[in-house]
Order: sequence, then structure tokens, then C-alpha cells
Amino acid sequence: MSGAVRRPGVYELPVGTSLRTIIESHAGGPPEGQTIKALVPGGLSAPVLKPEELDVPMDFDSLAGAGSMLGSAGIVVISDRTPILDVLHVTARFYADESCGKCTPCRIGTRWILKIVERLRASGGGPEDLDLVVRLAEGIRGKTLCPLGEGAALPIRALVTRFRDELERAVAR
Repeated sequence: MSGAVRRPGVYELPVGTSLRTIIESHAGGPPEGQTIKALVPGGLSAPVLKPEELDVPMDFDSLAGAGSMLGSAGIVVISDRTPILDVLHVTARFYADESCGKCTPCRIGTRWILKIVERLRASGGGPEDLDLVVRLAEGIRGKTLCPLGEGAALPIRALVTRFRDELERAVAR
């Protein structure tokens, strides 16, 4: 458990414990004055969930039904004070750095996604670039030699699609 919680750490709980119980009862909930904007239930490769999905049990089927995955079960809580564009940037940078470069979709796709996100952060892009990020992520899925490409595509696509409104507002600024 990491991110915007009062007691980050390692918790061993039964499979099926709800995200809400884990975050609120065990990790103490978000810090004073903050709310949960998003959470990553299974490590960085898991698609992000929104706060209305806190009651999802931490098990394979329930998370898959919510459009995410259990993955490593490493939960990251994202506060309302954290811009999603920053989360997208960190995610894109991580996968661009981690790509070994052996396969073209991952090597080129992750780097292009990072360049586009960096341009968006520098106010040099537009809302159409969000569509391009999603298309590039989709172009990586299922076309790489190892699971890293799939691991990159899923969270990037989820961040853009689930937080499109916030990202469009950030780009407009």
C-alpha cells in the first residue's frame, strides 16, 4: 500500500477484502484534507480505478469485472491533489525507460507516448493528442515479445479514458 494514505506499508489480508476496507481500515485512509481521486489496485500495470469502485473485492474476477487486475496487489492511492497528467507522465516515463528495445511496438510506442505526454505537460499539445496516446497504446497491445508492452498499454489507456475530462481541462490550460 503506497501513495496518499496515512499508513503505507505491507498488509497481508484475505483475498476478496474490499479496496475500501484495505485503504480505510488498514492504511488509515487518505491524509487529512485529501480525498481519493484514483487508485491502482495491482501495481503500475493495472488499469486505474475511480473512487466509486472502492467496494470492489481484491480478487481476480472482481477486479477484471471492474476493468482492472489484481497483478502484484500493490495498491497505489492517488489523492485529489495529484493531477492525472502527472500520473500519466510518471507512468509513460517508467515504461519508456523500462523498454529493453528488442521489439519495435514497445520501443517506439512507449517513447512516442512519453514525448506526447511531455508536450502536453509543456502546453504544446491539444486534446487530439489524447486520442493519439490511446491509439499508440492500443498499437502496442498484443504485439510485443514480453508482457512489458501490454503492461504499458493497459494503464496508459485507462488513465486517458477514465480521466479524459480532467486531462482535456489540463491540456486547455
